Amino acid sequence: SLITVSGLSIPANTPFLVVGSYRKSAGAADTVNIGLMLNATEVMDPGTATGAQNEVQTGAFMFFIGAHDGTYLRSGFRMAGSDGATGGLDGSILALRADIPNATITDVIIRANVSNASITIGVDEVHVYTFSPS
Repeated sequence: SLITVSGLSIPANTPFLVVGSYRKSAGAADTVNIGLMLNATEVMDPGTATGAQNEVQTGAFMFFIGAHDGTYLRSGFRMAGSDGATGGLDGSILALRADIPNATITDVIIRANVSNASITIGVDEVHVYTFSPS
């Protein structure tokens, strides 16, 4: 786990958005990966979020989580894109890989890992926005 937004109270029928910024260091020609946990459930294992160039890259991610009321338990996705001096990731969309907890969401946890120990990832400015259910 890289960063946690806690103390939330998002009911099961409420869609929400998680946005944030990230930075990959130089040090190896490899990628960094970003995923998501809700409460204690990993709904998306970390997926590629940068290009594999040996350079600093910065980017942004967005997780959209739809109403999760027992029938739409995988209604969500992640979008990410990054750029550096010579390359980056033009954008990726990944579907959720596990069911969203059918419960009030109290914790949003950003997970990340690196494909090479010579690079690092930092995440900052994570925000959670809810939408009114219809």
